[in-house]
Amino acid sequence: MPAVDKRWLNRYPHMVHEYYVARVRELAAERHERVRGLRTRAQAAAYVDCVRKRIRRAAGPFPKRTPLHAQTAGVVEDPSYVMEKVVFESRPEFLVTGNLYRPRRIDAPAPAVLGLCGHSNNGKASAAYQAFCQGLAKKGFVALLIDPLGQGERHQYSRADGPEVAGCCAEHNLIGAKLRLMDRWLGTWRVWDAMRALDYLCARPDVDGSCLGATGISGGGTMTTWLTAVEPRLTWAAPGCFNTTFLRNLENEIPADDEQYPPGAIGAGLDHADFILAYAPRPTIFLAQQEDYFDLRGAREGFEDVRRVYGLLGAAQNVQLYVGPSTHGYKPDSREAMYAFALRQAGRSGSSREGKVTERPEEELCATPRGNTHAAGSRRVFEFAADQARALAKSRKRLTGRRLADKARDLLALESRQGEPAHRVLYNSRKFDPDSCRAFQFAVETEPGILAILTPAGRWIEGKSRIHMSPPVGPVTVYLGHEGGQADFHRLAWLRKRARQENVFLLDPRGLGQSEPLAAGIKDSFHFYGPDYLYAGYGNMLGEPYLGRRVHDVLCVLDWLREHGATRLHLLGHGLGSVMAAFAGLLHPARPRVSLAGYLPSYELLATTPVHRWPLSVQVPGVLRWFDLPDVYRALGRRLTRREAWDALMRKPRARKRRR
Repeated sequence: MPAVDKRWLNRYPHMVHEYYVARVRELAAERHERVRGLRTRAQAAAYVDCVRKRIRRAAGPFPKRTPLHAQTAGVVEDPSYVMEKVVFESRPEFLVTGNLYRPRRIDAPAPAVLGLCGHSNNGKASAAYQAFCQGLAKKGFVALLIDPLGQGERHQYSRADGPEVAGCCAEHNLIGAKLRLMDRWLGTWRVWDAMRALDYLCARPDVDGSCLGATGISGGGTMTTWLTAVEPRLTWAAPGCFNTTFLRNLENEIPADDEQYPPGAIGAGLDHADFILAYAPRPTIFLAQQEDYFDLRGAREGFEDVRRVYGLLGAAQNVQLYVGPSTHGYKPDSREAMYAFALRQAGRSGSSREGKVTERPEEELCATPRGNTHAAGSRRVFEFAADQARALAKSRKRLTGRRLADKARDLLALESRQGEPAHRVLYNSRKFDPDSCRAFQFAVETEPGILAILTPAGRWIEGKSRIHMSPPVGPVTVYLGHEGGQADFHRLAWLRKRARQENVFLLDPRGLGQSEPLAAGIKDSFHFYGPDYLYAGYGNMLGEPYLGRRVHDVLCVLDWLREHGATRLHLLGHGLGSVMAAFAGLLHPARPRVSLAGYLPSYELLATTPVHRWPLSVQVPGVLRWFDLPDVYRALGRRLTRREAWDALMRKPRARKRRR
């Protein structure tokens, strides 16, 4: 088979992106009108109360407080401050490492600041984070800087686990995907670590628990923002180089880590500014930089929203915006703006100039003997996730029949479909393969702005001399592929053989094949930070899983085929397409036959295997609390045939060697 002409494979590369921009823009406009419509103090207070409740629903439940078992693993003396290496348990058998910086002399309990790191692989050892903690200690504050999950001493994976988890962002997204299968969010784990760090600070006799601040940049700005929304003990906050709007990030094609995608937040009418407003009018300074990739326009928009609500509450002076001239990061000018704000909130005088700081090597800051919490006896998040997945499998009641179908529709956020979808007939100036004529494709409009593309293949067009514009009639096989219909057709001999025996149509739902997005600067559909992940993340924030929208496309196409005379529908799913085919087969009233090849055996496999490569776009948030894919397969019964289950890394099973 000759190589496929790739120019022919992607007719709508911006379709999915513009769809999501339109969806988020519409909801952002509605939220903007709500905020601008606030006129009185009572209305502002009611808005604050509303967003606080919505944020708590998005965050989900926190665990019970358990003993911290805090220890000081060592002390570093400096002429201008003292640094203690601390470790505590935020939950049983789960260690958090940190460095506590304090003045050399404390005559009375001192104000304290919790430092939250951005996405530096070395966590608390990053130079900028050491600098702001030293600066705070020299100004009379106690500053605790903790390692985030997947960073510093808290890496959950090692290089031996493979390139899939090289770096903190990959760790966050991999772990986050596992937690979402059980309706849990990595952001909640991260926030809980921060809340327990505050518990540790408040338990120290040298800390004034009535004056607690939090600050961080980038990922630390994220966690500062989320923490302010759920933690009443904080008295001020300084998040930086994060606060913009969900819309600006999407428009600019900027993916974010899993903990930066709060479940259902956009669908609930929330934006970054609302997390600051949850405890309005708490004193807050927005730290931003002119050349940051987090859009400054969004930072200004969020600041204006916060200032408006604060003004109605009689505290407009409690919110500030600082914009530095530089790029992303906790730059010296931002640190000095934070020092000035912190001194004012603590009622202290003094210079906001930073002065000299000392960057210490990472090994000097470690609180565990080998610089790794797992080696020190800590469990890893994916181990907790695996335990929970197995416990859910044992405890949940098996759903069957209509109850299973109803719950699947609910989790996939599928609405009822009405009427025959519109379609277009797309002309092809090139042949699909050397043996075919120039057959037309069919583009079915599954919802405004979205086209699912059907490409005829094999027997239906083979040897024909005319151009076909009419939809197919009679028995039809619809192929849902792993990398898009045409690409799979050219690389899979078994699919071409099948197409010579049946009337096969290659279906590309949104984001695959004919509409594979060209966004985020990454074309690899399976990249942990690529466009497929970006839209899956936004789908989760909308409360509309990306998989659900793709299954909706398949269901609409099946409706369309039946309206035009297709009978005995057969869904053939491969790889990613196997999951779509299984759900569509379960939910479509025509009860099509379903054949799966290279299929995902279960979602539990992804939750219990340390490293998996199946993308976020094939996952259903919260599914393991209700059912798993084997329940879907059982429900399909005799309509289902399967071959070649793939493992967690999307690989074919290895053939066992025969014993001689």
